[in-house]
Amino acid sequence: MAYSHATLIDAGPALLATRAATAGRIVERLLSAYANGDNLATITGNTIAGPLTLAAGDFTIAAGGSNSRVLTIAGKTHTLTAGVTSPAAPVPYRAIVDTVTSEVLFVGQAASVGGDAPPWAIGGQVAVGAITLTFSQPA
Repeated sequence: MAYSHATLIDAGPALLATRAATAGRIVERLLSAYANGDNLATITGNTIAGPLTLAAGDFTIAAGGSNSRVLTIAGKTHTLTAGVTSPAAPVPYRAIVDTVTSEVLFVGQAASVGGDAPPWAIGGQVAVGAITLTFSQPA
């Protein structure tokens, strides 16, 4: 399950890189759980790592097929701020949040997870792989 805020869909992939040029504005949180429509308060409550500041260089935009744009969000290593004991091998969600507008811009399950083996304890390290999003031309 993935979620993209209308602001991200409307403005396109350059929005994240542009906003990330302001230090501390765009952050990533790792979540233990997510349901479509979760607001910032719920996401904050489900945070197991973060917020981790993202910079403009963490976003790469490339041309895709049929005039689409492909946005890649770099993989990151997080230090856990909350322990996770269940499930035994959780796949965390990555939430991209704008701290100025309080918008939850994107949430998606991590494609790959490395670092310390679960169960995860506070202070442990979790590495999540890059996320790739494709913005297609309308039909």
